Amino acid sequence: MGIYNDYQVNPAVLVWGNHTRARRLAQAISQQQPVIWAAPEKPDYPITEFPGRTIWGRDLAYLRGQVGRFTIGLGPTPMEELEVGQIILVPFPARPILDYPDETSTTGKNLVFILSELGRGTYAEALSQLSALAVTNRVTVITDDVQVNFFEGEALYTEARLRGVVFIRTDHPPVVTLKNSTPPVYEVQVFDPALGQEVLLTGDAVISPIPSSEAGGLPDCLNLSTTTDELLTHYPGLTHREGILVFPDREGVMTQKEEQLVIRAMASQVARLATGRIRTELYYQVEAERCALCLTCYRLCPHQAIEMVKDDTCKNLYREACHIDPLACRGCGLCYAECPARAITPLDQTERTSPGSVILACKNAVGAVAAQWPGPEKIRLFPCAGAIGLNDMLEAVKTGSDVYVIACFQAQCQHQHQNQRAAARCRLLNRWLARMGLPEKIKFIKLSAADRVETLAARMRDKK
Repeated sequence: MGIYNDYQVNPAVLVWGNHTRARRLAQAISQQQPVIWAAPEKPDYPITEFPGRTIWGRDLAYLRGQVGRFTIGLGPTPMEELEVGQIILVPFPARPILDYPDETSTTGKNLVFILSELGRGTYAEALSQLSALAVTNRVTVITDDVQVNFFEGEALYTEARLRGVVFIRTDHPPVVTLKNSTPPVYEVQVFDPALGQEVLLTGDAVISPIPSSEAGGLPDCLNLSTTTDELLTHYPGLTHREGILVFPDREGVMTQKEEQLVIRAMASQVARLATGRIRTELYYQVEAERCALCLTCYRLCPHQAIEMVKDDTCKNLYREACHIDPLACRGCGLCYAECPARAITPLDQTERTSPGSVILACKNAVGAVAAQWPGPEKIRLFPCAGAIGLNDMLEAVKTGSDVYVIACFQAQCQHQHQNQRAAARCRLLNRWLARMGLPEKIKFIKLSAADRVETLAARMRDKK
């Protein structure tokens, strides 16, 4: 059972952008709560019957506060401050620019394409071009994810493979080197997960898209993470900061019906603050008298939910302590796992009282497996793998059994890359055990919520 509290919030929403979809989104939100529609440039289409406030020709200069109480500075001069509860960014959609070699004049070449962090719009265009080039050339594609969720996407992908296009799917960025030769030759070094090792490719040309000059970026002052695009892919609209949303169609490939559904969904999302009050779950709190103000939690929080506040109970020189904003916190538990002073405590202990547990699992990764697991190993659930601290692992090691730490797959973590942080802790603790002459006890496993009990059992056997 969680612990909840009620808070007063600002119901106003800032919609930032001058695309027509920004107008439609602001119009939809205005029917339920106050809205401000603003952009650096005034839209080049008529604006009629918009009931909210509009601001044109200003830039986002700074942002303070958290969800429910944001203060936004609009510049350049004179500076104007806005008080809003939530922010929605609507970038101008534009696909990356990708120029393809002419298939009629390019023959007998080694062509290496690097297609990473791209949407389905680029792939819808690329797959047919790759197939055409593969008729007379050797084509290799390095990608983080092949997008086929568009009309005949699977068929185009299958045709490209049948024509000899080689796809290397990897999360590791390739390293490209130009050799000093005539004609010039490129060397591309990349990790191939299928082979489990680095491979070296040579190419007469390396082709990769560049951002369109028309594409709207995200304002730097909002300090949004580099993983925002990953979140928009897996959790449309979300960023790592609570209360800041981004319209998810960065490449402009949505149909009108899809766009209408997204607008309704985003209007529903911000409506939770429409009444001016919200009830939220409390996850963690900082014990001010124990806080050393080392700023570890402040630096590491993936959602920027940590603030510094004055507190006379603090024993440090500054009489300040870190504070977890309850509305901005998503309960990942990273601060709890990393705090060197052990000043952060979970408010709900129900998932942390499983003595003898040797499976320490992210509840998002383990999914329904936790309820179906037949044992004999006990499972202890955490809100995120990032919350599984060294102390938790050491406590599990006391059982004498192997300890299994379960995390999400790469790029699936809802709290940025905390699965990687958990893996690093496992390696660190195993090194400590080795120095004491003890065998490796901590086993790291990646799992998806869609996996079955048999999958977890098989991966545990593989780790023995």
